[in-house]
Amino acid sequence: MAVGGMVGGGIFSTLGVVISIAGGWAWLSFLVARAVAFCTAYAYAKLREDAEEAGGAFTFLRHIDMPNLAGGLAWVLLVGYVLTNAVYAFTFGEYVGNVVDSGPWLARLAGIAIVAVFVVVNLVGVGESSAVEIFLVWFKLVVLVSLAVGGIAEWRPELLSRGVPKADPLTAVFGAASVFMAYEGFQLLTYDYDDIEEPKQTLHRATLRAVGVAVVVYVGVAIGVPMIIGADTIVENKEWSAGWPFIVMSAAG
Repeated sequence: MAVGGMVGGGIFSTLGVVISIAGGWAWLSFLVARAVAFCTAYAYAKLREDAEEAGGAFTFLRHIDMPNLAGGLAWVLLVGYVLTNAVYAFTFGEYVGNVVDSGPWLARLAGIAIVAVFVVVNLVGVGESSAVEIFLVWFKLVVLVSLAVGGIAEWRPELLSRGVPKADPLTAVFGAASVFMAYEGFQLLTYDYDDIEEPKQTLHRATLRAVGVAVVVYVGVAIGVPMIIGADTIVENKEWSAGWPFIVMSAAG
């Protein structure tokens, strides 16, 4: 669940952006962001042990007797999650519309449809939605790892910065700010604290290991994908960010 929460829309939405900022050092941006994410994940796990009840930042604030701040944060999270899902749904719809070369109406319908599908999946029940998530996570990991390994196997480092402004390692810090959202998601485990077996040990290990898995995938993708089609192609198509794996496979084919 933690890996699926991180290796989701973030990598699809940020790869073109971070390459346009950090160029051939985009992979380092993911490493820098990983350091921050690791510290945050560790803090989340320790706070959860102290609170000993399900919930995220809202529960932490309530636990230290700050109900007003907790209530305000709850609304921020609610609005934030709605907007995040809207962005991903809109991007998905635009990509579908672009693939079939249709008018804007299909893109809007596709965006609405994908939201409706996942609403139904979540309403059906936790067990069924978990099975769907496990399948989707493995599917995404297989696609991303395959692209990363395929690109690194070709080893064409000149493509890492082809067609993008020159950059240095310092730009990776600025790139890290743009990709930190790709590490959001590990906190989902804190909401299921009551359903986790031996939660104090399991939550701590699972959260930190999930961040480790995510960074391996992200660094591999940031190095391997540009070596297949070039950094310029990814940046050029970043507005269709949700569909870059299919752009890569089409170009490679």
